[in-house]
Amino acid sequence: MRALARVALALAVLAAAALGGLGWWLSGYVASDAFGARLREAVRGATGQEPGWEALEVGVLPPRVRVEQAKLGDGTALAVERAELRVALLPLLAGAVVIDRVAIEGGVLRAVRTADGLRWPWQGPAAQPAPGAAPGEPGGAEPRAPGGTAPAEPGGAAPSAPEGEGGFTFAVRRLDVENTRLTFEDRTVTPPVTLVLADLEARARTSEARALVFSGSARVGEGGLRGEGRVDASRTLAATLTLERLPAAAFAPYLGDGATLGGALDGTLALRGPARTPDAADLEVRIGDAAFAIGDAAIRGPVSLAAELRGALDRPTGTFALDATGAELLYGGGIVRKPPGAAASAEGRLTTAPDGRIEIEQVRVRLKDIGGQGSLGFGGGRPLAARLDAPPFPVADLGELVPGLAPLAPEGRAAPEALELRTPPLALAGRIVLDGVRVSPDGRGPIVLHGALVGAGDGLRSEGLVAEAGGQPAALALAVAGLGGTPRHQTRIVLEHADAQPLLAALTGEPEAMTGPLGAAAELAGPLAGGEAWLAGLSGTARVAAGPGRIPGVAPFELVVEQLRKTIGGLGEGRRARLERFYGDRFESLAGRFTVSDGVARSDDLVLRYPGYALELTGTVRLADRGLDARGRLVLEEEAYAALAGEEPRPGGRERVLPLAAVGGTLDEPRIAIDAQAALALAATFATAGKRDKLERKLDRALGEGAGRSVLDALDGLFAPREPRR
Repeated sequence: MRALARVALALAVLAAAALGGLGWWLSGYVASDAFGARLREAVRGATGQEPGWEALEVGVLPPRVRVEQAKLGDGTALAVERAELRVALLPLLAGAVVIDRVAIEGGVLRAVRTADGLRWPWQGPAAQPAPGAAPGEPGGAEPRAPGGTAPAEPGGAAPSAPEGEGGFTFAVRRLDVENTRLTFEDRTVTPPVTLVLADLEARARTSEARALVFSGSARVGEGGLRGEGRVDASRTLAATLTLERLPAAAFAPYLGDGATLGGALDGTLALRGPARTPDAADLEVRIGDAAFAIGDAAIRGPVSLAAELRGALDRPTGTFALDATGAELLYGGGIVRKPPGAAASAEGRLTTAPDGRIEIEQVRVRLKDIGGQGSLGFGGGRPLAARLDAPPFPVADLGELVPGLAPLAPEGRAAPEALELRTPPLALAGRIVLDGVRVSPDGRGPIVLHGALVGAGDGLRSEGLVAEAGGQPAALALAVAGLGGTPRHQTRIVLEHADAQPLLAALTGEPEAMTGPLGAAAELAGPLAGGEAWLAGLSGTARVAAGPGRIPGVAPFELVVEQLRKTIGGLGEGRRARLERFYGDRFESLAGRFTVSDGVARSDDLVLRYPGYALELTGTVRLADRGLDARGRLVLEEEAYAALAGEEPRPGGRERVLPLAAVGGTLDEPRIAIDAQAALALAATFATAGKRDKLERKLDRALGEGAGRSVLDALDGLFAPREPRR
């Protein structure tokens, strides 16, 4: 027995000496130029790139490899300050390579994703993925275990090589990574995405149950990532990634269509399924300061998103819930604006089309008190498209959501029917049904609308639209275009036999603007704006006919009499009672055609007929303040002229015309100025008025029966002729 012990001891000493000698020989060999040349040649052949290192050490007890300042190529894609690999000794006796520990410090690793798949720095030309296949997918390049054996499996173990090939199994027990920089570049999107994980720390351990347990953290911009999870022996992954102030801008290209995204992401991402291709993801994230824009739509403020995705994660399918109640939502540069605090949420199911377009179906939307169902699609190089059906909703919310409607103070209810929106460029389809919608522009009205608005390209057109103001209905044909930029409208109004008093009271805010029946037809166009901007840009034509009726306080004949008194002196107290018969403000008819441009309405044929006379005007009316700038004439019938002349009316007497130098003031309070020469000529006719009969008889005796009247009428015409209106 003692002899056997001595033999065993001697063998152990010899083995130790042999291993020591082997280690001494390996150290020297590894440090030799010959080994370095052969190793570089082997790496170049495998990767197509030049390797480099400052120090390379190999040990036997325990088996280990240590390298310092190593790099591949220029070192921008793969480099390491220090790396050490230790191999467990005893498993080698059983034909297994078990890496006891891999330690990496100060590493640099860059991976690039292209349409051909994911490419790692060490992949040579022969190892590139097949077109359209990423590593781990059919046709893709499989990661290989050292020595060229079968693919390494999560959990640290690789299957044995087929019989007869003399292979071995391979496993890793422990991995430690410190102070490493990992860069991922995705060139499959435009612009390319580059995600940099700095200060990467990672730990991975293989448990006795052949499960791989891992954890790690990294800094990304101003934020960071933390993760943990496990891959069990059946190669099933369960991992959770925590996002902390992660820059959201890096993910904007995945939204497509030139989208921009700002803010910081916080939340969690849980992955499950096969280790190489997880097929389940549960996402809960929040961007507290989101700045998102896609097409003409934008979101600013806190947004939260929860999603349950299943299937291939690069083409997700699943459910989601989005809440942007605390954010500001904008569309069209502010044409639509949801203020912070107003309810805004959406939930539904999303899928990804083969071209990468994200389709959201069965979506339920809530915006303030507007709720409905619809769909949304974006990406894939095609415009954003949305569709909405909703039950009737209170349009009072639109005054807050559409600032341009705020001056109208809308009330009542409306309902979208198959309303569709695409952008860019903006294209609308579908209908919005108006059920007694009331608007009160600038505090006046209300104007009640019945009918529908139909999407038409980048605008809307009306369908069966009727507007009621003061209970008076008017047929309204409306077309709005340019909602994606500077909106404009074209409006046609037909009004028949309306009661002017309640109608104008609703439109102007003046309770007694005019009374009597009123008809109108107008074709107008201009910018879709509120207040004076709407009036200033208005253009088109309008025809108005009214009467009999009354314009309170507007009595042209009385104003003319006052001006005559100032110009030619008193008209005689005896005429007062006869003149006052024509002082009233009740008119028989009003008619005229207007041309509207730059906020001014011009008429060349406006006629107001009163008992005994008519006021004919040519000039303009400013729409903003109803200011008058006109000229005209007063056409006096025989009775009104006789009252002015202080004589009895003559049967068959002809009309006299008094030119007016100017008509100013406003429609409510006009000011009339008389032409001085015309006033003096009229006064001259008054001087002969009492002697007319005597002069007429003398002329009849001298010139023949009836000649006297003709001569005197001709003389009247010299003083105040009635010429045709131009």
